[in-house]
This record gives sequence, structure tokens and C-alpha cells, in this order.
Amino acid sequence: LAVRLDSPGGSVRLRLLDETTYDAACLSPESWRQGGYTELATTGSEVTITLRPYAYARLDWQYYGSDYAVKPITGLAIPGGAAAEIKVTGGMHPYDAGANIALRKPIAKGRDYVISFWARTLDSNAPDKQGRILVRFFRNSDPFPGFGDNMLVIGHEWRAYEVSARATMDITTDAAVSLQLAGARQTLQIGQAHVAEGTTTLVGGQSAAAPDPLPPQLSGKGELLSNPADRNWVPYGAPQTVEQTATDVYTRKAVLLTISKASPTSYDAGVNAPIAGAIRKGDKLLVAVLARARSAETTDGTGLVRLRVQSNQEPYDGWGAEDVHLTPGWKLFQWQTEAQMDLPANGGEIALHTGLAKQQVELGPVYVIRIGKAAN
Repeated sequence: LAVRLDSPGGSVRLRLLDETTYDAACLSPESWRQGGYTELATTGSEVTITLRPYAYARLDWQYYGSDYAVKPITGLAIPGGAAAEIKVTGGMHPYDAGANIALRKPIAKGRDYVISFWARTLDSNAPDKQGRILVRFFRNSDPFPGFGDNMLVIGHEWRAYEVSARATMDITTDAAVSLQLAGARQTLQIGQAHVAEGTTTLVGGQSAAAPDPLPPQLSGKGELLSNPADRNWVPYGAPQTVEQTATDVYTRKAVLLTISKASPTSYDAGVNAPIAGAIRKGDKLLVAVLARARSAETTDGTGLVRLRVQSNQEPYDGWGAEDVHLTPGWKLFQWQTEAQMDLPANGGEIALHTGLAKQQVELGPVYVIRIGKAAN
């Protein structure tokens, strides 16, 4: 929810259509007060939000360096209502003074990242009298590896600036974005900053990010027929519940399936993942799925999923019965098969049967590749 006030303070009342669709912890008065944004009260399905002026822009970044001074500023003319005014008086390199913005999630190699923030220059000793900010995605621990270095020229009027980059490394801990400010002797005002994953822009109407690269085990194997980021899966089976989750690699999207009891047949529970491309009888196919088991009541303790290629129309003709045994760690499982029938574009699917055990399994992206054709 984003709310903009043109007067210093006020409140808005919302009615939630379904009380079960929100996280009660996130909508607790205490969590909102700790976030420094607002006062909030809930009564049944009614949520009353009272906004404190200028309190909804968090600027508790890590400032560093020796020749700088920081002070908070507020005002209706500032986008977001608040900013940090930073005066830099020394330094030989851009990184000699700056602000680090800690990220709440790790950075995954091959994913796109973008930071957008508001800024303006009050004064600068640069030849053009404009400010300088070097933006860098990095790990905030020695030896501080990073990527996406980009020097921005900051004008004298408030505007939003963006920097995007595709990650060249995994950063599993201490992921951050650095705003390096010692590129000039200058006074800058920097407002709200937003960092997003999986896109190259936060500006509406711009082109979407390029799709994630294939896992290295699959790169160059052939023509990709499915969309690994597509989660328009069809779950089925009474003993199974479905929850959307996230992975640390490849598309970030996952599905957690909890099967409450074992069934006599594998297809009593499962999900179907769509295949966008057409398949011809005789095609050599590689089916791969990123998966792991959270728990499983099986003889060896591993999760059990059975793979099948089939039509998405009744009577669901198809072929294959490849059993995949899942371990607690994420693993990319691969199955090679030969098409036994034609399937039109958007007419096929990968069935992932989960009904053979009482278990909890997590499924990430599913890849269907026609072997030997040029990769998309």
C-alpha cells in the first residue's frame, strides 16, 4: 500500500475483503510503529491507518567515511517526505565516503537488480557544478566484491535516478547497495530508495527484464519449450495443500506441496506445469525440475515425485513414469524421454505426481527442452 498525503497528517480506512489474505504480523500496530511509518489499528476486517507526517521514509543506512556530515531533513516538497542531507568535504576516491543500503534478500547470479532513489545536488565543486554518486551492488564484507558500478550525475532539481545490473556473482550474506559519494566535494540530498529483483526498471511502461539464464547444466542443450517462471500450475488432489514459496536460485519462485497421507496411485495428488511449445512425435526431450523434500514418510526418507508428459485435455493421454527421489537440499533433476505423440503449442504439460507418500516437497522451475535444436 502506498499513500501520499498533501497535508501534514491524516488517516485512511480500509476494509479487507477477506481477513485470511493478509499476514497478521505485518498488519500489527507494533510492527508498523517499529517500521517508523504510521499508527495502525485493526477491528475485524477494518484497518484504520493514521499516517505521521514525514515518518514513512526510512533512511537508516550505514554511512561511512571521515570527511562527511549527515543530517535528516523533512518537508512536503521532498518526494516521500524525508531525505538525508550529506555534505562531503574530502576523499580522493568515490568510495572514501558514502551510504550502504542493506538488502533483506541474498543476490543470485544471473538475476536482474535495480535501485531507484530520489536525489538532488545543493552544491558541488565538479566542473559542471553537478553532483556525483557511484552506485554499486556488493557484499558488505571483506574483500567487498560487487558488480554494476555506475557513476550518476545528479542535477539540482529533485528527480528519480535508476541503476540496473545483472548479477555476476552470488551474494548469500551481507548483500547491499553502495552509494559512493566522494566523487566530488559536494552537498547532496538523497530521498527514498527502492531495490527490486527480476526487473531492470521500476518505471511503469518500460520493457521487462530479460528472462533468467538457464542453469549451466541445461545451457546449450536445445530449444526451451516451457517458461520456467510460469506458475500457472494446476494443483489437484484432496490430501494436498499448496503454498507459494521462493528459492535461492533460478526464478526465485517455488511451490510447497504438503501431502497429508499416501495414496494407492501417484496421480491422486500433484500439479501440472504447462508446456508452451509444440512437441512432435519422436522429439528427444529433456525434462528438468528443481526440487527438494522438506519431509517424507518413505522407507529411505526421501521425497517421491513421479514425472509424466501429457496432454492438458481429457483423457490426458501421454507417456512416461519417471520417479524422482528428493533430498533436503535443492537439486536439479533431469529426465530424458522420447515423445510418443504430437502435442500442439500450449496443449501439453508436465504432470508431477506427489500422491505416493505422506510428504512435504518443494518444487521450483520446470524446464522442457527439445534436444539438439538451437536454444532460445
